[in-house]
Amino acid sequence: MSENTITSNVVSSTDTRIELGPAKAIASGVVGTAVAFLGGLGIAYTDNVITGQEWVNIALATVLGAAAAFGITYATPTKVTLK
Repeated sequence: MSENTITSNVVSSTDTRIELGPAKAIASGVVGTAVAFLGGLGIAYTDNVITGQEWVNIALATVLGAAAAFGITYATPTKVTLK
């Protein structure tokens, strides 16, 4: 593919749809996972010691947060119609 090739993501005067691509899903999934991890870590570290059970809870919160963040974002449409 040459550098001068026009992709289908270019909006013309007759095309009113834009495909956002996977960047939105990746960014929100990473942020959602980080928030879940840091939230669990913050709660567990209130007594300045993190036990083995607390690490398990942090890991569970991180996995569930990642599943929710990536899953919800994946289910959201990535095509936008311009008006």
